[in-house]
Amino acid sequence: MAISTCPKCSSSSFEVKIQSPSGSNYKVAFIQCSSCGCVVGAQEYYNVGTLVKDLEKKVDALSMKISGLSSVNNNMNIINNNVLEIQRQIRNLK
Repeated sequence: MAISTCPKCSSSSFEVKIQSPSGSNYKVAFIQCSSCGCVVGAQEYYNVGTLVKDLEKKVDALSMKISGLSSVNNNMNIINNNVLEIQRQIRNLK
């Protein structure tokens, strides 16, 4: 099995360095040689899959709250209709 080496100094030791490149709104994780600092790769600082999964959980929670509020609203409408019907029946008794 081949061992990865730095194209500049031939070292086989690498590290991840987080940087905020100028003109960028986001951090970048650079994979670089730990001996000379030569960058051999880059990846997003944030794991997009994790962010999407977290967002999915928040949307699901919000959906449950909306569903619950919808049920409360339906029950309030039923109660309101019953109150109106009782008031109508009381007026008819007079």
